[in-house]
Amino acid sequence: MNRKTFLWTAVGLVIFWTLIHLGGLWVYAFGNTRANTASLQLPGFKVYRSKKLGLAFGYPERYGLKINEKDGVVTIEHTVPFEHFDPCDRTASNQKSKKIYDFYAQISILNKTPTEIFREEVMEVNDNDLVVGVKNSVRVTYGELDGFRLYNGNLGCGPFSYFFQVGDEKVLRVDRWPASEFREVPEEEKQMYSRLRAIIMPENEQHIFEEILHSMKWNLQ
Repeated sequence: MNRKTFLWTAVGLVIFWTLIHLGGLWVYAFGNTRANTASLQLPGFKVYRSKKLGLAFGYPERYGLKINEKDGVVTIEHTVPFEHFDPCDRTASNQKSKKIYDFYAQISILNKTPTEIFREEVMEVNDNDLVVGVKNSVRVTYGELDGFRLYNGNLGCGPFSYFFQVGDEKVLRVDRWPASEFREVPEEEKQMYSRLRAIIMPENEQHIFEEILHSMKWNLQ
């Protein structure tokens, strides 16, 4: 490790662990106790439980969200049929998309420590694997979850990634893809989308996402 890499690593880790101990970035008290899912039984809400991941969360029933689990990843999604050009298509094919993903999120558990997550997700390296900077991260809190958020996309395309520690060497990762069709669109275009049957508009998408995180329980037995 050269001097520049060492300095970036040292500075980054000092900042990171300061946030952990002074700002309460990770919540150990909840991650090391058995969760109580009784609070998830709310009117109008369904409860999804994952035995493999050891977690559960509530979600509003009225939106018709679809949930599936495969290879340790829980996917929550909702789509509406609408033929249009995909604003995130970087190819020259100009193929049309047949639906809008107006809600899409994935949940997984990483068997890693906070330091490992920091080095992998927050630190920026060049082609020579040398540390050249630290990504901007934002502290976020939802109910019992306390962690940080990164933007892993580009120009409105791609996910926001959220990281919350839920055990000594377990980190809850949640990736959220806001619909790219709504990024900086004129008001008349937004009104056009709002007339699509059963579409989830951005303000509702954010509210649903936050409700899911607020209700999250983990370390289920």
